[in-house]
Amino acid sequence: EGGIMEEGLTQKQANIYNAIMKYKIENGYPPTLNELGEMLNKSVGAVRHGLRILERKGYIEVEGNRSRAIKVTK
Repeated sequence: EGGIMEEGLTQKQANIYNAIMKYKIENGYPPTLNELGEMLNKSVGAVRHGLRILERKGYIEVEGNRSRAIKVTK
């Protein structure tokens, strides 16, 4: 897929993280859950689960239930 393989992340988690970073670089703001799901061909539930793991590992913060609430912290 390209992108970087972050330390401590599984391939699936790295794919989500890289997709967030790519989208943010291209658009100047983070993707919505739906956009991430479309980019990764995953359900919103699967994306939400991945985001919770990334948040727990300190890579991102999800600020409430706002639409573009993903903040990259690493």
